[in-house]
Amino acid sequence: ECVWVSAVERTARTRVVLDPGGGWTGRVLDAEGRAIPDAWVVAVALAGKRIQNLDRIDARSDAAGRYRLDSLVPGVRYFLEAWAEGHAPTGTFAVPSGMEERDLVLAATGRVAGQVTDRETGQPVADAEIMIVAGKADALSPLTRRTDAEGRYAFEAVGAGPVVLFGAKAPGRPSESFSLGDDRAHRVEAGETTVIDVTLPLGIPAEGRVLDERGDPVPYATVVFLDPRRRMEGGESALAGADGTWRLDGLRETTYEVRVQAIGFAPLVTDGDARVSVEAPGPFVRDFELERGAVLEGQVASPEGAPLGGVRIEIVCTEGRRVRERVQDLVAITAATGAWRVAGVPPQTELRIEARHPDWASTRSAPLRLTPGSVKRVDLRLGEGVNLAGRVRDAGGRALEGARVRWGRVPKEEEGRIRDADSADRYLLPRVVRTDAAGAFALPRLEPAHWLLNVEHDEHSPWYPKDVRIGEATAAEIEVRM
Repeated sequence: ECVWVSAVERTARTRVVLDPGGGWTGRVLDAEGRAIPDAWVVAVALAGKRIQNLDRIDARSDAAGRYRLDSLVPGVRYFLEAWAEGHAPTGTFAVPSGMEERDLVLAATGRVAGQVTDRETGQPVADAEIMIVAGKADALSPLTRRTDAEGRYAFEAVGAGPVVLFGAKAPGRPSESFSLGDDRAHRVEAGETTVIDVTLPLGIPAEGRVLDERGDPVPYATVVFLDPRRRMEGGESALAGADGTWRLDGLRETTYEVRVQAIGFAPLVTDGDARVSVEAPGPFVRDFELERGAVLEGQVASPEGAPLGGVRIEIVCTEGRRVRERVQDLVAITAATGAWRVAGVPPQTELRIEARHPDWASTRSAPLRLTPGSVKRVDLRLGEGVNLAGRVRDAGGRALEGARVRWGRVPKEEEGRIRDADSADRYLLPRVVRTDAAGAFALPRLEPAHWLLNVEHDEHSPWYPKDVRIGEATAAEIEVRM
């Protein structure tokens, strides 16, 4: 939850309720089953639309190789990793539902080394960052090194197995990443050295200014160039100066999505503004004009009409997936009085306001369009919701106790995009409930919508119904067969 801090009013008394934590305990072992003392074990929450800015939790193994991570959030997906000097790291994705026993085995190691050179001249490239992911599927973890003055790098302990991902980037040059897969020439073998050389081209320089509608500079705006084909690399970014001037080196010849952010200004929305083509040899020169954003404000109340604090407000674009991705990070948390305010809202774009609170059914406004610089008030009231009751049985009709149930709402514009467990997981809330001795569970206060359920039980295949429709009734039931 978030606490609203205001400079003009006293913050209400805050009550913090801690839920029981989950996690893992066990031993860190080598491939022969021997304990590894003083190993690091780390769990990092995977951020998403509903999970943001969770700190990582870490521990070190004792003399017997034992570790304990016991303050994780049940139902949240984590990347669990262990490493120790002289061993290859091991990593896996896992969702804790309570305290569980899990041993971690560090894989056998090989050595990877090589050189980074300029693609045109063959000269060494110093200070390039090299990233490698290699090893077996259940023991993957990224490693990074920087090249020396001769462009050389070396990883002394890499998990034996195929090189799943290899990447290189250097100042003033576009990054390169590729998968070597099962290429036998680049497979890491225990006790041996695998040589991987890479060449990097010079990048295309880019520059320009960030201006407002009157042509005046917008100081300290953030300019980000995203390659849609390389989203995992995070893009190239620059901070404009006091005169609105921005500069970047190292762009590649491609079409970029551009994000420009400045306080009080709307993000770029149209293809003509947000998509640019960079061509060699450059330089690429472009001024970005930002429009003064509109302001949305209002108050959120409970179903009984009482002001409600701690409600997450999100401004969502409804004009297609591409535009929706450009209108992000427009969020607020209501104060104790239920009041909220969001500035920099893009005008002339169809939007809606969504309000969420863990104790009530979510609600959303009707679609709306704003004019530049306007201020619009929209009050919202959360709903009582629908109570969904269910029962989990096996194929023989026997009740399954202890099944883990998670759930999440599927936006109407996202229906039909759920193809597998990975694409389904991003819609699930971080909360989890377990079935009782009769296999029963209850999900309270669901809003009328299209919902996704995930039911898991040991020794049974996961159950992912994608088309659970919750109507306007006060209660609903569902039967789960695993």
